Amino acid sequence: MTARLAGWLVGIVATVLLFPITAISVIDGEREEWVKTAVGWAYQVPWNLYPAIPLGLSIVGGVVAGFATWAVLTLLRHPERNQRTRAVASLALCLAVVAVVVVIFAIAPSSHSKHVF
Repeated sequence: MTARLAGWLVGIVATVLLFPITAISVIDGEREEWVKTAVGWAYQVPWNLYPAIPLGLSIVGGVVAGFATWAVLTLLRHPERNQRTRAVASLALCLAVVAVVVVIFAIAPSSHSKHVF
């Protein structure tokens, strides 16, 4: 299997697993939007940006997983200089995107409703 095909497959699987399957609004003093993904991960939507965050998170997660898989498999094959440079740049970009997502969730207001699903 080529690195490109593996990247596509992992990206599609990650997108499907991160896709929101259930959403709920909690009104307990302040309205909160919660989403449960196909993999079972439940999270509070930052700043109540529903549906932008859940749909964007699944798409961005799939793209990041796909590019990271492609980059790692490419680097394991001992590539030429051009491919190695692109793979390292891709990994760096993937790490930057993951860091941005983590920061978005870290600075979002905390919730009083921890167990909604």
